[in-house]
Amino acid sequence: MRGDAETARSHASTCIVLSDRFGYPVFRQHAAILAGWADAMLGDPAGPDRIDAAYATYLESGIRLFVPLYLLLRAEVHGSADLVDQARAASAELEDVCLSPRLLALSSVLQRTRKP
Repeated sequence: MRGDAETARSHASTCIVLSDRFGYPVFRQHAAILAGWADAMLGDPAGPDRIDAAYATYLESGIRLFVPLYLLLRAEVHGSADLVDQARAASAELEDVCLSPRLLALSSVLQRTRKP
């Protein structure tokens, strides 16, 4: 939420190791989304595909926690106002509000610069 891709990548890696060690696959799914975001933000051309694949796997699990946040991270990676719209709709439906000032500011910019 603070935009520190290096730290996010490091913590996501640790979380993946721990989730495997202790048998908590849902933590691996959360970490994979963050790792994909970090990779994309650090210039890895495969990062956008990784975050999208990790997000799809997460949705398949049926867990809806943090969906607005993850949609905003994907919006940042893709520069997509449509993903911002999806995040807002999910937030309204789930009553799960992303409070990250950085991501909220980004979503406002993406909405204002939407191409017709």
